[in-house]
Amino acid sequence: MREQNIINKLLVAARGDALRRVVRSANNQNIRCVALLEEKEPPWYLRQYDIEYIRLSHSKDLLSVYLDIDFWLKTAKERGCDAIHPGWGFLSENPKFAQKTDESGLIWIGPSHQTMKLLAAKSAAKNLAHEQGIPIPKGSNQAYLYPQDQDKIHQQSSKLGYPILIKSAGGGGGRSIVKVHYPRELNQSCARSAREGQLYFKESRILIEKYYGNARHIEVQIARDIFGECVCLGLRDGSIQRNYQKFLEESPPPNIDQLYTNYASEKEKLADVLEKSGQALVAACDYHGVGTVEFLIFPDDDNLKGSPKLQKPCYSFVFLEINPRLQVEHTVTEEIWQVDLVAIQLLIARGQSLFEYMASKKATPFGHSIQARICSEDPLKNFRPCTGDIILFLPKHQLQRFFPESLGQARIRYDTGVEMGSPISGEFDSMISKVIVWAPSRQQAIGALKWALCQLIYLGPTTNQKFLITLLSLEVFQQSVPHCSFLAAHMDHMINQLQSNLANHPLKKIPDHVLSALASSAHHILTANRDKPGSYQMSSVAKVHEIFTGPSSITLSSNKEVSSLFVATTHITDPRKTESFYFTGKNFIKFLDRVASYSSDDLGSLDFAVIISTNNHWQHMAMALATQPDKTVWLLVGDKNGITIWQNLSDMGQNQGPSILSKKADNSAPDSFAIKAPMSGRVTEIKANVPLKIRDICFKMESMKMEISILILDIVPRHMKNRTHTLWHIDEVRCQLGDMVNHGDIMATVYPVREDHK
Repeated sequence: MREQNIINKLLVAARGDALRRVVRSANNQNIRCVALLEEKEPPWYLRQYDIEYIRLSHSKDLLSVYLDIDFWLKTAKERGCDAIHPGWGFLSENPKFAQKTDESGLIWIGPSHQTMKLLAAKSAAKNLAHEQGIPIPKGSNQAYLYPQDQDKIHQQSSKLGYPILIKSAGGGGGRSIVKVHYPRELNQSCARSAREGQLYFKESRILIEKYYGNARHIEVQIARDIFGECVCLGLRDGSIQRNYQKFLEESPPPNIDQLYTNYASEKEKLADVLEKSGQALVAACDYHGVGTVEFLIFPDDDNLKGSPKLQKPCYSFVFLEINPRLQVEHTVTEEIWQVDLVAIQLLIARGQSLFEYMASKKATPFGHSIQARICSEDPLKNFRPCTGDIILFLPKHQLQRFFPESLGQARIRYDTGVEMGSPISGEFDSMISKVIVWAPSRQQAIGALKWALCQLIYLGPTTNQKFLITLLSLEVFQQSVPHCSFLAAHMDHMINQLQSNLANHPLKKIPDHVLSALASSAHHILTANRDKPGSYQMSSVAKVHEIFTGPSSITLSSNKEVSSLFVATTHITDPRKTESFYFTGKNFIKFLDRVASYSSDDLGSLDFAVIISTNNHWQHMAMALATQPDKTVWLLVGDKNGITIWQNLSDMGQNQGPSILSKKADNSAPDSFAIKAPMSGRVTEIKANVPLKIRDICFKMESMKMEISILILDIVPRHMKNRTHTLWHIDEVRCQLGDMVNHGDIMATVYPVREDHK
């Protein structure tokens, strides 16, 4: 009998929700964890776990640390770890990390480095699939160098027929993929894909593939142990994508049981063929661990022609890749099967039997699960990444209290690695939280997910929260089968709907004097008591009396154990019911009915509370919180610089802050304008000391898997006379290529080119 590996201490080379998720499963198996501490103190969401922290000097670049193989190996040895778990980002697909871990005598939680090396070469993985008789995309098994192989690239592209896809030979996660519609776009697209591939994957070779329109992205969840025992844990659908980045994932894929394929000599159910193909592939590469086999499925030509002889929907499929790690969307599989995939990873790494585990769990799939990714990006600005500190994040705000009966047996799960005060940096992925639901049917799951997103109270950098709610509300999404072009087809309608919701928001119906007085009240409390921590009473808030009738008093209290938030509350009609509520461990422990009320025919009754924070992350901040009977939440925020109305609601609307892109340069010459960073990120291109037209690019930045271009027309105001016919130049550049800049930093100044410089 094979001797089992012993894991008592595990180093987790991950952050955020991946770190929290791995630690939870490891601790459940009495395994202590070692993790990197990014702040001075552990975040609240990790304090319940058994974690030994690695403390860094603040001078170190966090991203470079997460990508430093030698740092992790040295730390694992120094801390007495038995194994390393790479999470599902950073180095999780790096064969060198796996190999060095193995050579150091440590256990790698994942497949062998030989298997990972094979799968990292996308063309080699597709050749392996081809050898197994599994279809692959046309043209995908040959890698090219650009511009060295430019002639071959043009020949292959013409042979495949446009549109085509250009992607990095070592890519993953949706990066470095460029769709090319016409031959004139080919050279620029190849250069971009090669550049991004070298930047993200240290691989400059590219692949050229046929583009399959209206295809669906289907994944097979596989687990295989060292004995060769393989279990398929169903299929997932990740077709709701934008720029090859997933928004929603669900399991099982809608209507998958109704689809058939001609892959074999006679028609078979497509789901069965995909599962068999996934199992054959992991066996062929001797895969040990939990992984995902990805496919594209698309209608056969007969379907497209609408053949009257076709009795069953018949689909073709092609293999895309094997991800040798857990996927972000593994959660929906866990909800359907009621298993712990991280626990299965640890079980396989210890050398235990997968079949024995599955038999003990009596795991069978049931129901439907959907996951939504909440990302810090602005849908109304082409999904531009947004950075800053999270001010308020309450994913479980009174869920049980307000859970609608119509949701029935639905379960709601939040996987997150942020909390109030957490910084959102351009160095890392834009996802801040995942909301996962399970219900007996897809329709119930959609309803539960929409409800959970509406109830999530969030204040901070703009997110796609309201966009997701709009998406889930679409009848065409609820009734039809999603495909990879779905978002592109319906994007204009959803953006228009978002803009309409904001323009007609009920908050805009509240009289300005009410909002102004409420904001002044919060500011008065803030400035008068910012240096008075502890419990005390304050009975005079003049501005409140100007708005609201009836007896009113304010009580400020604090919890001595936390001392982070003061909350002012009173019952508007009966001062004897004056109470206080506060946060402890970053969660509500009491919610009062009202503080003060405002009524109108348009809005009904509103309840207000004033919250004052002395938290280290966001000192001297005041918030006014307003609720209606339907539990809609409005938040108004102020700090030492004044009061701002934030339209961040539990059901619609978001911070509509001022534009940060163009502003008159300080102490500048006439007609000169400062170029301010529209997001935190890395500078990838600077066009300085060359004449530029109004539609020319002057800067490029990369943040959160997204590259944006800053054009002269983004900087120079529309009212600027002759701006279209003027030449411009960039000067006073304050950053260099590769520099990280913060949101709002001045990067340079743009000037009109003088006649003597033309």
